[in-house]
Amino acid sequence: MHIRYCEACNQETEHKEAARAPRTPRSASTQGTPREQANEAQAYPARPKSYIICQECGNETLDNEEGAFR
Repeated sequence: MHIRYCEACNQETEHKEAARAPRTPRSASTQGTPREQANEAQAYPARPKSYIICQECGNETLDNEEGAFR
């Protein structure tokens, strides 16, 4: 856990890190043949996004600046 400033709470609070894979838009996943979709998924894997979650209010903030998931 990290102590960080929460803009929603306006105070220093404990934050927890979480990683989530980005969702693919439904229209993009239905284009092309199944083989083309599989090839594209292998060529361009989705990188997880790092979020910092406030333990007081539950506010989630995207936090990919530190490069933990690159």
